Amino acid sequence: MQSEIERLLELVREWGKNRNLLQPEWLHGQTFKLVSEFGEIAEGMEEHNNDKIMDAFGDTLVVCVIVGECIGRRITEEDLYPNQALSKNCDFTGSLMALGRFADAVGKGQVEKQREELGEFARSVSDFCAWASFCVDVCLENAYDQIKDRRGVMYKGMFIKESDERYESARMELALG
Repeated sequence: MQSEIERLLELVREWGKNRNLLQPEWLHGQTFKLVSEFGEIAEGMEEHNNDKIMDAFGDTLVVCVIVGECIGRRITEEDLYPNQALSKNCDFTGSLMALGRFADAVGKGQVEKQREELGEFARSVSDFCAWASFCVDVCLENAYDQIKDRRGVMYKGMFIKESDERYESARMELALG
């Protein structure tokens, strides 16, 4: 029987697949998105806004799953709930270092290093989430609930939501080829 977290991970993968987000050519844009979402955790912490922090943890994990599919590194329950005590990277700095190593590997085109560092980043973020007293599956479920009906287009490696002011111009440019 599938666990709740595996069910959520599969829903996120399916959502990404249905929106054409899982393509290797979108890796750089999705890496920028990953950095942006992780930055929102810092913003929430600075503002002492638990709702923003929880939302940012969930969004970061969603993008982490999408990026993993782009590089052939499936994020699993074991990545999000490692069978060990909290890792040494269970705080903001440790997670940021893991994200930096991943982004460096993307910039250098080091595929195996990307896969290794993305797994470390996923573990670090889930440990950081638990350390900050948030439940990983609740954060991921809330994020999925917010995106599940979201529509948009892929434009220059970024998903542009229908509600974004850039949507119509991106859609028209894509239609013109």
